[in-house]
Amino acid sequence: KAGEGKTIMFFDEICDVSRSTQKACHSVFCGHKFGDIQGPIHMALVGAGNPPDISTTGGSLSLAMKMRVCQLEAKCDPITFAQGLRNGFPSADIISIPNNWTELIPAKNSLVASFIEARPELAETQADQDHLPSASPRQWTHVAVYNAICEASGMLGCRSILLEGCVGHGPAFEYIKWEKDMDLPAPLDILSGNFAWPSRGDQILAMSKSL
Repeated sequence: KAGEGKTIMFFDEICDVSRSTQKACHSVFCGHKFGDIQGPIHMALVGAGNPPDISTTGGSLSLAMKMRVCQLEAKCDPITFAQGLRNGFPSADIISIPNNWTELIPAKNSLVASFIEARPELAETQADQDHLPSASPRQWTHVAVYNAICEASGMLGCRSILLEGCVGHGPAFEYIKWEKDMDLPAPLDILSGNFAWPSRGDQILAMSKSL
């Protein structure tokens, strides 16, 4: 539904696409551009594929593609599947994101920057298996965006899954643990002036950089 801002483009078996075709998809994922044609700016891009051990061609996402997507592992719960067969599968819940959610991005960028300064060895990492998410500067910028979306929409329960899909399990776990230990006021409270300065030096430094 392009006219309603609800356009979804679905790429099936994306892991079996050749490297040259994946290269051609870079502009699609980065700018919603199909050659010289500009697609809807609010279009959602979704792909599905299998890991190399069970994919049709043994293929996987190229490194460049991995740096442009959030990879979510789909797991089948047998009981949920059985209930769906019997009663029908429910439609996915659609969560509304406030229009001003992007106002949180600068503060989240600052938090990610403070984390990288504290843990520079996690700025770039290599996953145990090539096809799995791994950390890179590009993916850490995605972490900041997903952090902003999750907080603005009140869906912090989804945050660990999304962050892991960007930078991998280890770096995502370390970031969330670091942020929890920092115990900083929520960005929305900072923006409204409804906060108290923390007592620790590292907390004050991280918070001052986010203002």
